[in-house]
Amino acid sequence: MIPIQKPITLEQLVIIARNVGGKIMKDNFRGPTGIAYKSKDDLTWVTEIDISINNVVIRKIRHISRDVSIVGEEVSDLTDSEWVVIVDPIDGTAAMVFGFPVCVFMIALLYRGTPVFGVIYHPFTQTMYAADAGKGASMNNRKIVTSAPVGHEPIIGVSIWPGHEYLYQVCDVLSRQGFKFRMYDSIGYMDAAVARGAFAATIFPGDKAWDSIPGWIIVKEAGKEAGAGTSDIHGQPLAYRDGKLNGHIFSYNEKVHAQILEAMRSCA
Repeated sequence: MIPIQKPITLEQLVIIARNVGGKIMKDNFRGPTGIAYKSKDDLTWVTEIDISINNVVIRKIRHISRDVSIVGEEVSDLTDSEWVVIVDPIDGTAAMVFGFPVCVFMIALLYRGTPVFGVIYHPFTQTMYAADAGKGASMNNRKIVTSAPVGHEPIIGVSIWPGHEYLYQVCDVLSRQGFKFRMYDSIGYMDAAVARGAFAATIFPGDKAWDSIPGWIIVKEAGKEAGAGTSDIHGQPLAYRDGKLNGHIFSYNEKVHAQILEAMRSCA
């Protein structure tokens, strides 16, 4: 049971997304000029902009709550609270580095591992996705509902990381069932596309919570009427443990979710 009184509101997370994450990202976007970066131990990239956003977000949250634990991709400020804020300062850092505006800011609130609020913000189009557990999801304050993509073949957004090359086989199996694929650097950007009905599904093998949790609650809330499918990469219920999740598969309905899982099993 999620308490009525929460340490931070959805509106406050939306303001942080727009005025901190989105603003700093857009102000520092260099287009084809490019941005300096470093490779981390997990082979993902980080820039000074990622770190700057992460630090400013922590300061803003601490003005609101001294108790909530903050788990950021680049910087964390942990407490023993049952409330946790998850922050991905730039989801799609490589896109930002190379000047492709396909990157988003993501933030979420959890209580005892259960998502309560989720926000994904695309500053280049000023598109704000937000969800409140049990109350639905919105895009720029308008309710969104997952649905079959209209006017084109069903698209699945896929991220393929080292060690998960089997997903190329999965894509081949699903392509023979009529699915098309996109591989943008930002999984949050693609998860939001599922929530608004542009993509049929996403497949993501990464295990970091900040990559999955905002999209998890937004797709789940947007998909209540259509019966959206949400699971980890192996089809098991999503479970947050120590800052990690076991990847994810999100789909606009259970039928597509079942097709993806069957393709996964056939390629195991």
